[in-house]
Amino acid sequence: MRLILCDIYQYSQFLLDETGFIKEGSKSAGVARQYSGTAGRIENCQVGVFLAYASSKGRTSLDRELYLPEAWTEDAERCKAAAIPGEVKFATKLQLGRQRLGRRILQRAFVAGVGAKWVAGDSVHGNDWQMRSWLDQRPQAYVLGVTAQVRLRADEQRLWARDVVRDWPDGKWQQLSCGAGSKGERIYEWVAGTRRAIEEGYEAAKGEVGLDHYEVRSRDGWYRHIT
Repeated sequence: MRLILCDIYQYSQFLLDETGFIKEGSKSAGVARQYSGTAGRIENCQVGVFLAYASSKGRTSLDRELYLPEAWTEDAERCKAAAIPGEVKFATKLQLGRQRLGRRILQRAFVAGVGAKWVAGDSVHGNDWQMRSWLDQRPQAYVLGVTAQVRLRADEQRLWARDVVRDWPDGKWQQLSCGAGSKGERIYEWVAGTRRAIEEGYEAAKGEVGLDHYEVRSRDGWYRHIT
């Protein structure tokens, strides 16, 4: 594990993450009362799923998808007013954010010939066994977070993630900081802390070029602005 921790920073990575755009009203495509990781609480906002690329040479944003809650996709008139295609079907955020949107933007990168040594993401993507299985089948190396309640295969058994980690000897992990957060240094005991690169990208884009300063209401308008 220590070798992986040391070596991973030398390789290119795809980073999957979500960010929220706080909005007033109910007309903007996909806006709803939903959890915003940016704000750290439930807000009236839009949520986008993003793919970034990072390596020792730099980082950049690659792709984006807008999440559409059930309140939108089950309301045909509301979708029509926001120019949301009629073929868009509702799935829970688990399915749309983890299974469809995350894999969709990764697949586009793969098809375009953009390669990366690792795919990194938090438990939004790591808890999705279909995402992990899909990456295994490629095969594609990945480091994805999981919550304590996820069952993993270890020693030919299916065990809770918290039990797998608890039984490991002291010193298995190496603590690293992925940057300063609102409550001090963000200390991780694993390489997924490199996801901080995409969060820094959001912060820079929102602060310097107005990524979150838009008044468009249509779905197409959102994609044009974000792009």
